[in-house]
Amino acid sequence: MDKTKLTDLVRIKTGWDKALSDKATQVVFESIRELLHFGDRLTVHGFGSFAIRMAKPRRARNISTGETVLVPARREVKFRASQDFLN
Repeated sequence: MDKTKLTDLVRIKTGWDKALSDKATQVVFESIRELLHFGDRLTVHGFGSFAIRMAKPRRARNISTGETVLVPARREVKFRASQDFLN
């Protein structure tokens, strides 16, 4: 499912028009992005939690040349589904 289909699902379930459901979907995604950007953790009970973690630096191989390169440490988003969501 992509964002357009999610927006349509919100529109169908709420009865809102397309513009309002698109705005609501956009605001939710922007809010999640902002929370994670500032290092906060987001927990939605019954769904799961989003958190930022630091990935360790690692060695990788350039497929084209076969050269070994160092991939620096970076921040990545981790999602963990709640038990209620999984059951």
